[in-house]
Amino acid sequence: MPCVSARLIDRLIEAFDTAAAPLAVVPVHAGRRGNPVLIGRKLFSAIGALEGDRGASQILGATAGVVEYSVEDAAVTVDIDTQEDLFRLNSGRR
Repeated sequence: MPCVSARLIDRLIEAFDTAAAPLAVVPVHAGRRGNPVLIGRKLFSAIGALEGDRGASQILGATAGVVEYSVEDAAVTVDIDTQEDLFRLNSGRR
């Protein structure tokens, strides 16, 4: 998540700390869930049991107590999984 700022991470932490018993906080930009997701301890075992490269979206989408936090920063929707993805991102910044 090379485009996500420290300020955004601080805001996610604040949202987690101020929500009533959150299991996770997911940033949402323009109606689309993104990353990074702040995951509370109560979900650690479920997340740890995941296999493959599917991510936690299947758990987060089916769990009550997940807080969606609206953000203006589209960086949360940038998905970098490989060196090639990062190269394409950096090539587009020029």
